[in-house]
Amino acid sequence: MINIMKLFILLLFVSFACEESTTEEEVTPIGSWNVTSQLEYQNAECTGTYESFLDTLHNLWGNEAFTYSLVFDELQITNTLELSVSDQVMCDAITGGEGAIDATGDSCLITYNSYSYGYSLDSLCIIFLDGSYSTGNCNVVESGIFDYETNDNTITLTEYAGTDSSETTMGTWEVNNDVLTITTSDDSSCTVISASKL
Repeated sequence: MINIMKLFILLLFVSFACEESTTEEEVTPIGSWNVTSQLEYQNAECTGTYESFLDTLHNLWGNEAFTYSLVFDELQITNTLELSVSDQVMCDAITGGEGAIDATGDSCLITYNSYSYGYSLDSLCIIFLDGSYSTGNCNVVESGIFDYETNDNTITLTEYAGTDSSETTMGTWEVNNDVLTITTSDDSSCTVISASKL
């Protein structure tokens, strides 16, 4: 009798082990994301020509100069753009490619109508880019915080929540193969952001 009981218990464990789980894991945007694309359209339908925010940054600062991330917690999104550029890249960007680093390596020189003007590199970084300067690099960190709520595939973003300047934007979101896509639009524009899971 004991052997039959052991066999019954063993069969019971095997049957539970072989059952497939029917519980689906809840998909949420919570976590850290690296923004890989941000497309800006001049219509509410997200169609036609667009401007790529990341291409604009690449053209201005170079391919490896920045990171753009989104971090979702239960209630808020923190978006962070970090930029680190060399002296020459900063000088070129601020002067439209007309500047050159002087012989001392401390200033960006601009020549206009045979006059040369020198701007200290640390001042360019601090004043024009609101960054912090260390020898050879200007480091800029810009971030913003939005409150958010999701309901199925709808997302509501609120900037400056609880203030007179509060702005609310609605859109859709989805996560597919560890890629987050957020689409927001109003009467005259549309933004599509894609980000990969970090």
